[in-house]
Amino acid sequence: MADDADREIENSKESEKELNRDWASLPTDLLCLMLPHLFLGDIKRFHNVCRSWRSTPTPLVQSPVLMSIGNDYTRCKFFHPLYKGPYSMYIPELFSAVPRFCKDGWLLMSRGKHSMFFLNPFTKALINLPDLPDIYDFGGITFTSSPTSSDCMVFGIYVNHDEKLFSISTICRGEESWQDLYGTGELLSCCWIEPKPDTSYSKEELNWFEDA
Repeated sequence: MADDADREIENSKESEKELNRDWASLPTDLLCLMLPHLFLGDIKRFHNVCRSWRSTPTPLVQSPVLMSIGNDYTRCKFFHPLYKGPYSMYIPELFSAVPRFCKDGWLLMSRGKHSMFFLNPFTKALINLPDLPDIYDFGGITFTSSPTSSDCMVFGIYVNHDEKLFSISTICRGEESWQDLYGTGELLSCCWIEPKPDTSYSKEELNWFEDA
């Protein structure tokens, strides 16, 4: 009986310690392991717990989510495969713009005939690109890495099947204008393939991409 009583007292002390645990002192490495498994609203609540949790960096690579843009091009819904309902966001920066490609949590957008820019829908960070010299008429466009990376390059391709002509336009981070390459010939036999899951379906206004 005494052993049972001692055991019960010990368990009570352990429970009290658990309740009084200083969650703010959890190791940063452990917090970094938790964050990739959270999604949008949960990430915001995580950062609001305390100062040390707020300073935990959000991981660059997370689970892919599906983004649906509303008819007014300002309200979006994000769907995560592990969550039942969508998460809605108001993003006025999307107004009158068209998503062209997505990668590492960034959208590559066009607006009007010449304007292009990067947008991170989660942080609202926006990076403008120099205007296109001609109107946007690419059959496909992509970028190699996050626009905050020094080696980021954007390139688009246009193919005129009737006249058997093609053009490739590129711009690297820090450059002030687009570079164009023109040619004819066998490139016409190639097809444009954008790698999944970073594939942009602007026609249906759906985008698979990784949130950051």
